[in-house]
Amino acid sequence: MKIFHCINTLDKSAGGPSRSLPTLCCGLQNDEFKNVIVAYNSLSPNTNLLDENAIEVRLVSPEVKFIDKINCSNYVASIDSCTNLVQLHNLWTLELHNVAKLCQRKNIPYIWSPRGALEPWSLSQKALKKKIALFFYQRYDLEKAICIHATADMEAQHIRSLGFNNPIAVIPNSIEINNYPLKKWNIGGRDKKKLLFLSRLHPKKGLLILFKAWKKLPENIRSQWELVIAGEGDAEYTFENIKKIIQTEYSGLQIELVGPQYGKDKIDILHSADLFILPTYSENFGMAIAEAMCCGIPVITTTGTPWGVLKEKDIGWWITPSVDSILSVLQEALSLPLELLEQKGTLSRDIILKTYSSEIVTGQFRKLYNWILNRSIVTPDFIYNK
Repeated sequence: MKIFHCINTLDKSAGGPSRSLPTLCCGLQNDEFKNVIVAYNSLSPNTNLLDENAIEVRLVSPEVKFIDKINCSNYVASIDSCTNLVQLHNLWTLELHNVAKLCQRKNIPYIWSPRGALEPWSLSQKALKKKIALFFYQRYDLEKAICIHATADMEAQHIRSLGFNNPIAVIPNSIEINNYPLKKWNIGGRDKKKLLFLSRLHPKKGLLILFKAWKKLPENIRSQWELVIAGEGDAEYTFENIKKIIQTEYSGLQIELVGPQYGKDKIDILHSADLFILPTYSENFGMAIAEAMCCGIPVITTTGTPWGVLKEKDIGWWITPSVDSILSVLQEALSLPLELLEQKGTLSRDIILKTYSSEIVTGQFRKLYNWILNRSIVTPDFIYNK
């Protein structure tokens, strides 16, 4: 069975999908499934794991001529017409629309993974452009998908509320457990503890409300901690922008900006943290949260993510994305002894091992693909029924 996975970019700076998709394809690859990833070439594509596992990656040169850009000729030409199944990752881009048209012409079944693009917060950004895209092509392309993939019940609910009646498969992103080893805690002998933000530098990640809450912390609490911001910005929300904000508005408040972290550097900075925070407005999954939990770091995040298990199991914090909520939870969490933080972190890792390992998630995708191509198989229990 040959499956093509289509995504705009695999660049390391692109966030969760550029990490979760390679993990999925490596887990799926066997005699039954041959996976091929198609993406536009970029400065730093995340292909190391794919190369190690002999996964075929077709990195496409961007089109030059106007008509080729509209039709995404180079990209579409990279899709074999004899493929059994296509999975499209993310939304709105012309190359995915053109691949969907190809599938419709050739009667190739396709799954669509919106990757959070249909979440309320995401739809509210550049809302007019997205309404136009939905009207002219995106809704039709989605309606023709044989299945829509959501990473959590919350995302599935939002998709269904938009009027899509397709089957929805709720399958989370996976974590390659061996790549995120458990942190070894050093309880004593340190001047300061570390609160870590590790994610893309983007307005939806809630950095500004985090800074405001951090500034309001009582000095006797804040003085025992440092806030480390690790991540890469984009053209609209650059590293230099964040650096200037810190220097002009939050100078002297123990905030360190360290830039993007990949590979061993990423694991090292995770292991150096005593607490992880992602005060995001919206995530369909939140790979950074799962990676921190896998390393045994307790997590603070928001109700804009599907990680209610943190509150349910009392292993972390799940709060509304506001300055007051973040301030309140920081006063609580930063006052806890490291022994209790370590305990919460260890229990967090257990959740990842039981539910989000590559073996478990790829097993669910195998069931999904076989169900799509052979409907005589019993409907999987992860198909959303509401």
